[in-house]
Amino acid sequence: MFREPAPENEPSTSLGTYTGSAYAAFRRLTSASKAFLISQSVHASDAYLDFQRNIASVEALKQGLIVTANRLAQTRAALVDRRVTEDEFQRLRTDQDIRYIDEEFRKLQVRAKTAELFVEQKPNAETCNTTGTDEQVEAEWLDKFDEYAKRNNEPWRRELLAKALLSEANSPGSVGPRALWFIGTVEEHLFNVLSSLLDLTTSVAGGLVVPMHNQFSDRLILSLGAEQLKLPNITFQLGELGVIGDSLTSSFTVPQNSTFYASYGDRHALITCQHGLEIRGIIPTLLGTAVARIHTKRPNPLGTEIFETWIGALDPTSNIIRKNW
Repeated sequence: MFREPAPENEPSTSLGTYTGSAYAAFRRLTSASKAFLISQSVHASDAYLDFQRNIASVEALKQGLIVTANRLAQTRAALVDRRVTEDEFQRLRTDQDIRYIDEEFRKLQVRAKTAELFVEQKPNAETCNTTGTDEQVEAEWLDKFDEYAKRNNEPWRRELLAKALLSEANSPGSVGPRALWFIGTVEEHLFNVLSSLLDLTTSVAGGLVVPMHNQFSDRLILSLGAEQLKLPNITFQLGELGVIGDSLTSSFTVPQNSTFYASYGDRHALITCQHGLEIRGIIPTLLGTAVARIHTKRPNPLGTEIFETWIGALDPTSNIIRKNW
């Protein structure tokens, strides 16, 4: 269970003197941005009707965030100037206030990025909550999110956190606490490794899988400096993170007489299996699937080759396959 932020993280009285209405405005706008993004889970059920109106609201929020960021910058500059004339004890307090402003500014950056991503997204079944419920993002999730957002994060992690907030606002529960922890703490090297694997995954019956991976185990997947990674290297590095299942035993079954879609990039197939179909391969766990929801997939020639090889290997006497290529 997440804990409330420690009292020492709150600004000092002197900070309130220097910020005045700026600090109050920041608090209001932070709450407003939470409320707005959370409200998308309600609006998304008729997003095709309301999307332009919501964009206008987000643009207004972005402008408010810019104003607040400028005020925080002015407050920080005033504290730095005042620090020159302070004694050692007063400087300790001022340094804490400056660190607090820096953390708030970093959270503001992530929220501004989230607003940008909302404007860029197109409403569809994956980005919209179509349940028609009033389900909201858990307060504990938002508190934990803020804990990660206020850190001195790399640009790629700030964007991931922004995508996580947008995904959770659109569909509460889509990015669970464990996935949020993974995003907030994973090393860049390991995330790049996971990203290279997710780029190869085929969407099959609503799930993700790299099928027939053993046939491609000698192919180069990723170059990280002097490190040349093939599929066995990737599965080894990711195995301990809990983002993929055991590549030797992982599988799922499509029931007999079922019709399902399979796709990779611009390749799509509608498959009807008459006798049931067991699909084996590298399969993301629930954690890996949650991360995949906010990962920007980059289809590549190898992924296309894997997909087409798998489709071509399906038994045509037991499966009716309709391809778009």
